[in-house]
Amino acid sequence: MKIKDPEERWSKKPHLSTDAAILVALLKKQPQDKRELIKNSRVSDSSFSRDEPLLLREVAIKIVDEGYALSNYEKLDVDIEKEFRKLKVENRATVSIEELANRVGKPPELIREQSYRLGSKCKIIIT
Repeated sequence: MKIKDPEERWSKKPHLSTDAAILVALLKKQPQDKRELIKNSRVSDSSFSRDEPLLLREVAIKIVDEGYALSNYEKLDVDIEKEFRKLKVENRATVSIEELANRVGKPPELIREQSYRLGSKCKIIIT
C-alpha cells in the first residue's frame, strides 16, 4: 500500500482554517444560531468553542438576537431588503419612504440612508 505524500494530499483538497470557515459560512447566510453555524462551517464543536472568543474579541463576528453574525450585520438592512422583495413580488418598482417606514416599523429618518442604498441594489425607486 502506497502512503500518499502529505503535500500532495493538501494540494488536492485544501481546507480553510476554523475561523475562516466560520466567516465564510456567515458570508453566505446571517444570522445563524450556534448549531447551524457549526454545521454550515463544517467545524467541530470544540474547534468552534476554541475560535469563538478570538472572533468575538477581534470584532469579526458579533452575537445578535438570532445567533451569530458578521460585525457589519445590520438587522434593519435585512428588514428593508425583505420589504423590497415583497414589493418585487407585488410587481412594484417604486415605494415612498413613508410607506416603506410603515412596512418596516421604523421612522423614515432612521431608514432613509439604508433604503436609498438598498433600493438601488434591489432596483426599487424610493419616491
